[in-house]
This record gives sequence, C-alpha cells and structure tokens, in this order.
Amino acid sequence: MSDLKLPLRFGYQSLHAYVRANLDKLEYERWAGVPYITLAEALGKVGFEAVSVRSLQTAVYRARHGMCKKAATTAVPRGTGPLRAYMGQRLSDRAEIDRKFHTSAWPRPPGKRH
Repeated sequence: MSDLKLPLRFGYQSLHAYVRANLDKLEYERWAGVPYITLAEALGKVGFEAVSVRSLQTAVYRARHGMCKKAATTAVPRGTGPLRAYMGQRLSDRAEIDRKFHTSAWPRPPGKRH
C-alpha cells in the first residue's frame, strides 16, 4: 500500500460526486502512474467502503465526459431565447447576401425571368 493522500469525503458524498469534485487530483495521480487499484484502496481510507476498480473507472469516465444524470435533466434547452433570434436573423442575412452574390456573379441569360 502506498502513501497516497486523497482529500477527505464530505458527509454522505457519493463516489461519483467525490470523483467529480476531485477529478484533477485523481487525474494527476493517474498521470503520475498510480494504478486504479491503489486509488480504490486509498478511497477506503477517506471514507468509502470497498470501492471496486470498475466503479472507480466508471466514475472517472463520467466525470471526464460530464455524464451526470442531474446535469442532463436540468440542462437548459437549446435553441431558445435571444440567441436563437439573433442566429435566425444572421441566417436570413446570410441568405440575402448569397442571393445577391449569385445574381451578380451569374446573371440570368437573356429571355429568362426570375
């Protein structure tokens, strides 16, 4: 067993919440070459009961990629609000510029109407 020191657990904090809060420290230890089994044993010292390596790997993966159930359900819906209105205006401006360029670059042949 190594002398690995991890931050203490707050109250009844879950493993996933602990990993999200201390991801930088865990990532640094992994970068330094500490295996997951040693990290799982060190988590036992800070207040977790028998953390499996697979559970720790899953928690680290979810923390890295932001796959939190709570964050997914409380996310702000995209495509609403003033930004959406601004982007819609930008798209219509872009379409108008494209039309002007197309008509100036490729004029209509004689006898053809729009």
